[in-house]
Amino acid sequence: MLVLTRRMGERIFIDGGRVVVKVLGFHGKSVRLGLDADAETRILRAELEESQDDSQNDSEINDNHLQSKEG
Repeated sequence: MLVLTRRMGERIFIDGGRVVVKVLGFHGKSVRLGLDADAETRILRAELEESQDDSQNDSEINDNHLQSKEG
């Protein structure tokens, strides 16, 4: 893991500048970040990715359960 210290307005370039992260501000313990990337780049908060993984696992379990009953 790369750990960086940035000030308000400073940016970080990822993948040759295809993704740009900019520090927009601070509020208490929260940091506001702006992310700029091309339309093909998928950007998703970790808790949403985990939620999608859980949903996918649930649907796979349900599909397997239905197949075993049919089968």
